[in-house]
Amino acid sequence: MIEIKADLDARLHELRTQGKIIEAHRLEQKVNYDLDMIREFGFVNGIENYSRYFDGRQPGDAPYTLIDYFIENAREFGDGSFLTIVDESHISLPQVRGMHNGDRARKQNLIEYGFRLPSALDNRPLTFEEFAERTDKMVYVSATPEKLELSLSGEPVEQLIRPTGLIDPNIELRSTEDQIEDLVIEIIARKQIGQRTLVTTLTKKMAEALTEYLNDTAKIDALVASWRKKHINKNIDNEHTIWSDPELPINQMEIGFIDSKYYNHLDTSHEIPENFEYPKVAYLHSDIETLERSDILDDLRRGVYDVVIGINLLREGLDLPEVTLVAILDADKEGFLRSRTSLIQTMGRAARHVEGHAILYADRLTGSMKAAIEETLRRRHIQLEYNKEHGITATTISKPIRERMLKKKEEEQKDKNKQKGQPEVIISLNKTEHIDIAKIKPADMTPYDKRSLTTKLKRRMNQAAKDMDFELAAILRDVIAELS
Repeated sequence: MIEIKADLDARLHELRTQGKIIEAHRLEQKVNYDLDMIREFGFVNGIENYSRYFDGRQPGDAPYTLIDYFIENAREFGDGSFLTIVDESHISLPQVRGMHNGDRARKQNLIEYGFRLPSALDNRPLTFEEFAERTDKMVYVSATPEKLELSLSGEPVEQLIRPTGLIDPNIELRSTEDQIEDLVIEIIARKQIGQRTLVTTLTKKMAEALTEYLNDTAKIDALVASWRKKHINKNIDNEHTIWSDPELPINQMEIGFIDSKYYNHLDTSHEIPENFEYPKVAYLHSDIETLERSDILDDLRRGVYDVVIGINLLREGLDLPEVTLVAILDADKEGFLRSRTSLIQTMGRAARHVEGHAILYADRLTGSMKAAIEETLRRRHIQLEYNKEHGITATTISKPIRERMLKKKEEEQKDKNKQKGQPEVIISLNKTEHIDIAKIKPADMTPYDKRSLTTKLKRRMNQAAKDMDFELAAILRDVIAELS
C-alpha cells in the first residue's frame, strides 16, 4: 500500500508538471478509492492492475502464469523439463505475440489519460520471448506451418496419411462472371442428394447479402430459369479447348490472368429437377456470438441448413463430414483471407468426405492460389499412392452430432418453472443467456438496454420463424414492438 501511494505521488507530480490537471485529478480519485476499498474489504474491481506490488515484482518483470506451475512441478517431480504442444501453431504463435502488444496499447491509453498507474502495464501477458524462454521443448502442430515454426524446428515431420484413406479435395477454377448463378446451381445440385456446402466471402456485408439472396425463393427461381435457358441454348465452340485432365496442371500455369481452357475443366454438369428443393442458408461471422457458432455448424450437419456462408471462421478445426463442396468467392483478391495458409485450410474443410470438391472463383491466378493448389495436390497424390499401395478404399468420416446445448438448457429451465408453477415463457438468447419474456419491463430499462435486447430478440425471432415456430415468433414480435 505504501509503494502504491508513493508511485501515485510520483505520477501525480509528473502529470501536473505536464499541465495535465484533469488527468491528475482523475488518477488521484481513482487510486485513492481503490486503496480505501482494498484497506476495508481486501478487494477492489481491477485489483489485478496492482498485482506487481502484491507479487513483489520489479517494473518490467514478467508476470506469474500457469506455465510457472509446470516449471516448478517439473523440478520437484521430474527431471526439470516438460513438453509444450502448440496446436494450430500458425494461428497460436502470432496470438502469443499479439496478446502482449494489444494489451500494452490499450493500457497505455488508460495511463496517459489518468485512469491507471503506469504499474498497470506489469499486469500483462507474457511477451513472445518470455513465452519461448519458459517453454524450451516445443512441438508445433499445424497443417500449414509458417516460416517462424519451420525456422525454430529442426527437421519438420509430416503426417499426411489419413487412416480413412480420404484424400484432399480436387480443385476447380471458375470465372467470376456469373459466379453467383454458378454457385447456386452447385448448391441446389448437392441439396438434392443431401450434401452440404461451405461458402467463403470477403466481408460480413457480402456474407449477409448472399445469405439473404439464397433464402429468397423468388430470386432462386429466376436464377434457375436463367440458367436453364443458357443451358439449353448453349452453343459449343469446337475450337475452344478445355483441359481434360481431372487435375489442374498447376506447375505449368503462370501467375496472372487465367487461360479460359482451365475453367470448368471437370465434367460437373448438373440436371436440376423442375420441383427442386430450395436450399436453406445461414451465415457465420464474428457478429454471431461465439457460443452460437457451434450450434449453427451442428444445424448444418443435421440438415437444418444446407449452406453456411462465412468469412474467416470456416477454417481450422471444423470437422464437417457432410460437406462435399467448399466454394471460395473472389479467390484472387490477395490478402490474409486469401493467403496460402487460408486457402489450404479453407479447401481442407471438404477433405472429410469422399466426394470432397473445392471451387475457386477467380479471374487471375495469384501466388497464394498457386502455392495453395500445389500443396493441396501434393498431399492428394501422397494419399492416393498410399491408398493404391495398401488397397485402401476411401471412407467418409462417421461422426455423431452432439445434443444442442441451447435446447437442452431451455428445456431444463422450463422444467424448473413447471415445478414452481410458473408459465413457460423462458427463451434462450444464446448458450449462456436466458430471459423470461413475462418479466420484461420496458419502463425500467435504459435506451441502451432496450436496443441491446431488441437486437437479441430479433435474432431469436428470425430463428423461430425459420424453425416454423410461428407462435414464438409472434410473441417475440409483440415484445419487440413494446420495446420500440
